[in-house]
Amino acid sequence: MDAAVACSRKAGSSRPPKPGASLADKRPDVVADWNWDRNSNITPDQVGVNSARMIWWRCSDCGHEWSSPIKSRVRSRTHRRGICPGDRGRRLVPLPAKAMRAKGSEPILSGSTRI
Repeated sequence: MDAAVACSRKAGSSRPPKPGASLADKRPDVVADWNWDRNSNITPDQVGVNSARMIWWRCSDCGHEWSSPIKSRVRSRTHRRGICPGDRGRRLVPLPAKAMRAKGSEPILSGSTRI
């Protein structure tokens, strides 16, 4: 292997994914949080689901932004449960009917309830 090729691979460059194997093709749910402003030099069609490339994400609910590798975001338990890392585990959860009657019909954000 050529030394220049070895160095470029160590620097994080990667091959484009095979047709049908891109992040956009495999995980459109993850692409929903893609930060289009900060990732202006790359698109979800150009990376695979197992890429170690650091990408910026933006929560579609609260707008929180963070950077993490694609493969970590794809495998994340919190992503599968719909929890933003900026919320630190908080999520809108339904309360018992008695609490809902006391507060009206508005959901309450509970920081102590984890799902």
